[in-house]
Order: sequence, then C-alpha cells, then structure tokens
Amino acid sequence: MILPYNFTADEVISVGRTSRTNVEAVKSSLKICNESYVPKELPDELIVEFLLACENDVEFAKTTISVHYRLKKEEPLLFDNYSGINPEIKELFDIWSISTLPTRTKENYSIHYFRLESSDLKKFNSITVLRSALMVVDITLNNNPPDGFIVIVDLNLVSSFERLVIATRSVTMTDTVCRFDHHTPVFGCTFGWFNHAQPYDNHTIHCEPTHF
Repeated sequence: MILPYNFTADEVISVGRTSRTNVEAVKSSLKICNESYVPKELPDELIVEFLLACENDVEFAKTTISVHYRLKKEEPLLFDNYSGINPEIKELFDIWSISTLPTRTKENYSIHYFRLESSDLKKFNSITVLRSALMVVDITLNNNPPDGFIVIVDLNLVSSFERLVIATRSVTMTDTVCRFDHHTPVFGCTFGWFNHAQPYDNHTIHCEPTHF
C-alpha cells in the first residue's frame, strides 16, 4: 500500500528546509543513474525526505537513494507486505501496542511509544518489530517530515533478565536500524527502554545522520 503525502515539496521549500535547486539536482541524477533498481523518477516529496535526512548534501542524498533501493531489493522481508492482514503483522499487534504522539517536540521530533503487552518471549521476533518500526517511520515521514524521532519502549511486563534476553535478540536489529539511519530517510532518533518498576533503569541511544 502506497501512502499519500500529506505535505508538498513546495511547502517544505518555502520554510527554508531545502531548496528547489537541490531537488532538481537529485531529479537530474536519477535520469542518468545506471543502477537498474533505482527508479528514474521519484516524487518531489520523497526527494525532499532524502535531502532532509542527508542535511541537504546532494551527493550524499544521491548515494543514500541508491543504497535505499538496493536494500529494498536485497531485504524484501523488511519492506514487503506491510498490510494489516499479514499474519506476522497481526501477531505483532497482539503483543505490542504502538502509538505516535499527536504533538511533536519543539525541535520537531516525532515521539513513538512501544509497549510490550506479553511476557511470552517466544513471541518476540526482532525482524517483525523492525518491520513495524519501518511502518511507523513511513507513516510519520508522510505527515510533514520530522527532524528526528524519539522512540520509547515500555517493558513493564518483563523482568530484568527477560529485558536482557530481548536486548540480546535485538543486537542484530539495532545494527540494522543504525545502518538504515545512515542510508535511508531516517533523520536521527533517541531510543529508550524503560521499566515502571525501575524507573531509572533506562538505556538511551541517540543517533544522528552521519556521512559515510
């Protein structure tokens, strides 16, 4: 399913977040790109998202677009079949509650809240969780691109040992998220785990886009 954009490229350009010159430079490069998996044309709004993610570095945006579409080709499990009727996605929402706060921070960061609703670790699938995170990112980006993300993960239902197990299973997922953060339209995020019984037992990672 392709989500509609709830903003226009001109709206983003009008407030100085990027420029028409940068957008046209990326569009021109797509037309002469030799990589078969990269589309020859992209919506201006998507190009704007890439430019914002790459801090308006046109050359980095070109590289990012190429890597983004290569990853989509090589890792279809992460990007395909986001439909709510997909059994894996339906199972995900049986054990996780996911919400996005309607109001952003003053820095234009979008806040996302993940709450674990089951203590059955057999149901925890890090790939499915990552897919859900990418779904949330897609939805957020289509509603006026934020300057960053704050992700809160509530593990109130599990013990300290079980949180360690989840964290261990998430190592590969976290590494993948970090790679995506540098090569796809993800603007940087603050990622936090917390437990109500131990409110100061928090682990936060702050990621900003980095040029490779």
